[in-house]
Amino acid sequence: MRHWGTSFAVALRFTVLGHLNNRLALLMAVVFTPGWVWVAGACTPRAPLTIRLPALGLHVATDVSHSMQVASALPSATTVIGFMMFMATFKAREMDQRLILAGYSRTALTLARVVALALVAAVLATQVTVLLRVAAGAPQPGVLWLAGFCAALAYGGIGTMLGTLLHSELSGLFFIITCVFMELTLQSPLANPQADQPWLVLLPLYGPGQTATAAAFTHTDPGVAHAALGILWCAAALGTAAVVDLARTRGHGRHTAPAEPAGAPPSTEQAEGHIS
Repeated sequence: MRHWGTSFAVALRFTVLGHLNNRLALLMAVVFTPGWVWVAGACTPRAPLTIRLPALGLHVATDVSHSMQVASALPSATTVIGFMMFMATFKAREMDQRLILAGYSRTALTLARVVALALVAAVLATQVTVLLRVAAGAPQPGVLWLAGFCAALAYGGIGTMLGTLLHSELSGLFFIITCVFMELTLQSPLANPQADQPWLVLLPLYGPGQTATAAAFTHTDPGVAHAALGILWCAAALGTAAVVDLARTRGHGRHTAPAEPAGAPPSTEQAEGHIS
């Protein structure tokens, strides 16, 4: 068993390098999110709009343009981090198995992935906060950052889970984009007149989205309870990913037979397999 600190350092290094080498994800982070926010503001009118936030019991007075910018910022950031975590997890599956069989700590490897997820989520939340501060003049940047961070954690965890479950890069990207656009449609008061349905609280972006809207347009403190729903989604997804990883690496270990000394006669199972 290798030292726990060594296991953690190696896993964190591999995970961070994997993110930095994912040029498509970096391009999406630099271009996609600011571009989407800009397009949402430029292509929609400044007509007055009142948004009801049922989770917080608030009515927000704003305009269509700024409302679309806020509604687009979180989904764009969560698409980026979901894709990044999916690709990092998907490509590291075989490496994780080899590291565990080589004696690296399974707990350290998992914790390194969580730390990398938190770092990426913090960077994207900062980007979203700056964009909306400039575009919509958000009066509560701290609360807005927290909402963006929790939203990014939610989809980062989902991307990690999909990376352990799916067997195709295309299917993972398609699944993440589909989920984000479904949420964007269901929660938008412009696209869905019944966007205040109580069951929407079950969606990953619902709590962070409500908090972000309140922070972007009001001076009323919405608290952290609803934004923290994103953390629960992240914990559930990461727990599922850990269980799948545990089952996969244990199964891999059970099928790894010890090497037999040179010149030793074949075992009964080998002889039967050769005959068959």
